[in-house]
Amino acid sequence: MRRKFAFGWIAMSVLALASCSKTDPGKTPGVPDGTPTTARITLSQTGLQSKANDPNGTAEEGKVSNATLYVFANKTLASVVTFDANTETKTFATTTGPKQLFACVNMNAKLAGLNIAPGMELSVFKKKIQKVESLQEFKDNVTKANEFWMTNLENDAPVVTVEKAVDQDVTSGSKNNFTIKVGRVCAKVDLSLSGAVTQEGGKLEDISYTVCNNPKEMYLMPVYAGPNYEQPDLLTPNYDKEFATDVTPGKVTAADYFQTDAILLSASSHISYMAENSNKPVYMSKATYLEVKGTWTPNADQIQGGGTINKGTTFYRIALTDGQSHITSYKPGVYATQPSVGANEKVVTYTNGVCYYGIWIADNKITIPSLKYTVKRNTYFKVSIDDISGPGAGEPGDVTPDPSKPVEETVNMKATIDVQPWTVVEQHAGI
Repeated sequence: MRRKFAFGWIAMSVLALASCSKTDPGKTPGVPDGTPTTARITLSQTGLQSKANDPNGTAEEGKVSNATLYVFANKTLASVVTFDANTETKTFATTTGPKQLFACVNMNAKLAGLNIAPGMELSVFKKKIQKVESLQEFKDNVTKANEFWMTNLENDAPVVTVEKAVDQDVTSGSKNNFTIKVGRVCAKVDLSLSGAVTQEGGKLEDISYTVCNNPKEMYLMPVYAGPNYEQPDLLTPNYDKEFATDVTPGKVTAADYFQTDAILLSASSHISYMAENSNKPVYMSKATYLEVKGTWTPNADQIQGGGTINKGTTFYRIALTDGQSHITSYKPGVYATQPSVGANEKVVTYTNGVCYYGIWIADNKITIPSLKYTVKRNTYFKVSIDDISGPGAGEPGDVTPDPSKPVEETVNMKATIDVQPWTVVEQHAGI
């Protein structure tokens, strides 16, 4: 049965105008601005998958507990309308004339501390900073009810025109009935092994992954350098900030990012979520990536100097460095005992056979780096490992050996990413 809540369609698109309302961004003849009237916002949800025709969604991801509507006139906040889960429709007092409508869903507990009030400029409203210390915050309110935060997804809500109407016009749906489409403020990711995965020189088992470089700050609404959702660049609080090892004014450090808990690929579900992230230029220190962990057992023909290496046994490799301790490549083969090394070489130890790989989250259909490596709200990245060519790095930090280097210069895995609505990105990777 279709349920109606007071708000907008849970989806990932733009604000839509229902019924006889107009979308003229200018003044509409016969509609004087500022005349008191009423309008109604309705949120219709029939279940995320059937409503949005989204096989990649779940009921939990579409759940609505509370919502707040922000009504802007001439780029200034005119009124704030609060809804709750028990309200099927909401008729509220407003004025005639052009309006822009923005929505925040399941975020009332967070919104309380942002000091948003009538009179605030739209540009200030959109850039209100949301603090996010962990993945759990994206989908929990104060009751820990697994309710995903949602907002508008477009750069600027379309202008709708509120007409003079009596209550009967509004309740019948003939005038001033509006629908807002929203999407989750986080992105979604699922890592899996391709059915045709190839493994060279050994076998990787017990695979898990974490999502790294999730920024701890995001804007309340998406902010783009231009009017479109696809292009140009998504602007974020850390977008053009430099990375520093130590705390430096105007720069970011590792402490400004968080990583998720590890998820085993052998689990019944291996889906995780990611924070919105966009950077220019795109450096390893700031771009979102999956840190893949597993146990590598080399084939016998890969062992240099004799010996046996079974699953779970510590082994060694020789890495080549740039003279500043950053690893640039590895020499062929592995060792059962610690080998000797020459200049600009170092021994990498794989304790108990554990190794690490990095997959940079990307939409490979895009060639511009600042867009290619952007993680947008409501985007679903389906990442498939196609090829595993060796044991990877011996320590998590060696996945990004030189944080100052652009992501484009290093390939740690061969992966395929597919982006879908949610919006899905497929990525294929080799490691």
